Amino acid sequence: MDGLTGGAGRPGAGDGVRLLTSAELHEAISLAEVVEMVERGYRARADGALVATPREQLRAEGTGTFLNVTPALAPGLGWACVFAYTGGNRGAGVPQKLALVFRTADGGLAGMIECDWLSWARTGATGAVATRHLARPGPLTLGVFGSGKQARAQVAAIGAVRELRQVLVHSRDPERRQRFADEVTADYGVETVPAGRPEEVLEAADVVSTATNSRTPVFDGAMLRPGTHVNAIGQHYPDRRELDDRAIVGSEVFVDSRERALLEEGELLIPMAAGLIDASHVRASLGEVITGRHPGRTSASQTTVLLSGGTAEEYLAVAGGVLERAIDKGIGTTVPVASGWAGSGAT
Repeated sequence: MDGLTGGAGRPGAGDGVRLLTSAELHEAISLAEVVEMVERGYRARADGALVATPREQLRAEGTGTFLNVTPALAPGLGWACVFAYTGGNRGAGVPQKLALVFRTADGGLAGMIECDWLSWARTGATGAVATRHLARPGPLTLGVFGSGKQARAQVAAIGAVRELRQVLVHSRDPERRQRFADEVTADYGVETVPAGRPEEVLEAADVVSTATNSRTPVFDGAMLRPGTHVNAIGQHYPDRRELDDRAIVGSEVFVDSRERALLEEGELLIPMAAGLIDASHVRASLGEVITGRHPGRTSASQTTVLLSGGTAEEYLAVAGGVLERAIDKGIGTTVPVASGWAGSGAT
């Protein structure tokens, strides 16, 4: 069954609301499935089958608290989705990410998904989709900046679509990068080597994924080898960036969403403010590449960059697809929900 176009698993009116948690999804849904869901979402947006708005970001100055909301609507796929997440209190151990999934056929609420795992998988899957379409073909050496869970997602998802010869990881903490290397080697069966200097990664990697919380560039862009593809997924704020001016100016730049990137992406906004590039430096969106509207990489020597900060089409595609898979596999909890209100005539 296509996870985005319906089938026996699609819930209908009267079926209740399916509640899903990260623990349930992690056991039942593969990263390879999520990669295909993300790609379908990009294709739907590029084909005009999905409409969305950029992320709405609310912040309470001085508190560190925020609320981000991302909506999307895709009648052709059968779903509408609102993804919301909050934060500012890391380590609290409470759910902070939620997707509400609605049927477009009757407007009914079909699912509520606790999204810690879904968000992790979606982010990794976006790097995998970009690697599939923008990196040079063949087995590859993957370089990762960062040693947290999002860095692991890049390895797991890219490894689901491409053969990995080796992984090199660089992060600021030597103990964390060694632990990351040991765990990834054991869990995914690919030799993973800790790199003490960024140059060690850039000299060997065919694909580089940056998955850090750094506010400033994590390597010197002049050191990127011709032909390298870079997935920059760690930041989406106007005053922060993982890639420097040299990396951006010297590369063919692609984005998950033009609208989002030109609002949020420090990798673009900072060199634009300095007069080094303008909006035309963005070659295309990832959806335009997937659908053939743009050729993407046109030579083996080009350096390509995908700037990704999370888009509504990704969230809708994954939430809707995951909900259908979960229903097919009988996981989650169904809760009968009715408004119990007569509507008109009430005062």
